[in-house]
Amino acid sequence: MRVIIITNSLSSGGAEKQMLWIARTLVTKGIPCAIFEMQARSSNHRIAELITAATEAGVEFRRAALKETYFTTWIRLHDFVRAHSTAIVWTWGFRSDLSILLMHWLGFKRRWICSLRTANMEAFRSLDWLVHACIEQNAYYASNTYAAREFLGIVHPGSKLRCHVIYNFVPESASAVKTLPAVLPRPLHVVMPGNIEHPKKGYDIVIQLAELIKKECLPIKIHVGGRPDRIGLFAKQIAERELETVLIYHGEVDAPHEFLKSGDCFLLVSRYEGMPNSLLEATSIGLPAITTVVGDLGQLVETKEEMYLVPIEDVAAVKRCLVDILSDWPAAVEMAGRGRLWCERNFAAENCTQQILHLLNDVSQGNDTVCAE
Repeated sequence: MRVIIITNSLSSGGAEKQMLWIARTLVTKGIPCAIFEMQARSSNHRIAELITAATEAGVEFRRAALKETYFTTWIRLHDFVRAHSTAIVWTWGFRSDLSILLMHWLGFKRRWICSLRTANMEAFRSLDWLVHACIEQNAYYASNTYAAREFLGIVHPGSKLRCHVIYNFVPESASAVKTLPAVLPRPLHVVMPGNIEHPKKGYDIVIQLAELIKKECLPIKIHVGGRPDRIGLFAKQIAERELETVLIYHGEVDAPHEFLKSGDCFLLVSRYEGMPNSLLEATSIGLPAITTVVGDLGQLVETKEEMYLVPIEDVAAVKRCLVDILSDWPAAVEMAGRGRLWCERNFAAENCTQQILHLLNDVSQGNDTVCAE
């Protein structure tokens, strides 16, 4: 067995981190793996580190060249995949999906796994033709939530038989537990790592939240770390509304785990996500967490047991949770401990490894199996 992973780019993002870990895990299990990049983009510090680790483990990389046209890249991909005619192809991204679809339409069919982008399911609704096209080519699917798997079944009844759910994982190296103070820190430092570029991350909600915090003089500071938007709108809004004392934007951070550990509480206000890596990393180190109900969290979490769950775009609900933490810090610390155990129970790396091997076995054997609910 050999696996060729095709990705849009190796620049940044939680999906890229998971993909690189999967590739590295495969080679450690004796399964040769190569990653083919479709579009050249600079890698951030964390992704560059993971690429180095994967290379040292034995993962083969075929990086895109700067200013290379899509047609030239596709020809290279076509030749590379043809040279490994028995390999399983695993696509990550619309550009990658379309590249393999084109090969199939031209008569060169491969055993194929298509990754469902759970965080982009709203956009995916307008691309249900792509789902149908993939189904027609007997593609298998890998999703990081059951919610996306259910959506797939709605778009194409019966397609769930070929969809495996592989939850994200938390690497052990990222799980050094932070010791929370016994007494409420003043101010309470709330941390939010993420990509400012994407509207789905809800940073416009953070602006509104910061205005409430400033108006009510709450002892809270929100720290945001992530790749900036192209026009600098987020930083501009902070300055225009004079929120610098409440909302601190650190730009892109090279050490996200250290950034998380600098906080007393984690906040996620995304409009939609798969299984958020930043949330898993925050709970794994023992931070109290507040998050919108995205992905499968509504089914996996009981609010205030492992973390606070809030409705999407509900600024008042987020503020109430922060006030709750200010009012009863010992309860928040206890909740954080339960959140850490929840993360260990559901997102251990070994669980993810077994799910991946099960998927690859089904693809290689041509099985249609319903994964466990």
